[in-house]
Amino acid sequence: MPIELRICNDPEIELSIWKVIEPETYFELKLDIHDPEEEIIEKLSSRKKLEWLASRYLLHLMSGRKLRGEFVKDEHGKPHLNDSDYHVSISHSNNHISVIASKHIVGIDIQTYVSKISRIRHKFISEEEEQYIEESDPNKALHIIWGAKESMYKAYGLRGLGFISHMRIWSLDASKNSGTFKGKVEKDSYEKEFDLFYYLFEEYILVYAKESN
Repeated sequence: MPIELRICNDPEIELSIWKVIEPETYFELKLDIHDPEEEIIEKLSSRKKLEWLASRYLLHLMSGRKLRGEFVKDEHGKPHLNDSDYHVSISHSNNHISVIASKHIVGIDIQTYVSKISRIRHKFISEEEEQYIEESDPNKALHIIWGAKESMYKAYGLRGLGFISHMRIWSLDASKNSGTFKGKVEKDSYEKEFDLFYYLFEEYILVYAKESN
């Protein structure tokens, strides 16, 4: 069974994590795969196929539907569930799959700690955001900010978004094992603020974004 992330106490959000220990056949036997999806699966590597199957099965369980809806991506690569007014986002890291769904615009990112993230900090950390790196565990803060911007990028749903030029975060306290802060995406005529949440468990960091009311 999936691990329900109980710290998400927002009634307008459904969020689950699955630790995948099952083989491909476990999900293939449980999923009613649509023809367009079959074409996608055929092109995937074994690892990517398992991630694809596990995430779609988890989303189906979360939906509560008897019949599974087709899960497709639009022309910009943003996923959505056919015949549903829920916004959906998926992320995976190693053997963990995370799925978030809401009638509000949302995005999610899950990742393991990697030391090499410091090498690319100049690509996603602005001068203003450097203060959050200096005030706490640098490696943890870097991962939280990266996850926040990945989540907002997914929520935005279009390509060509600059991690420094079009996104920023503020009010981050990265000293704890969980917390909330704020973010904003601003590009051309698009301008939206997001409520951001991070949660640390085992060697993973989960971050999700929800459009501010």
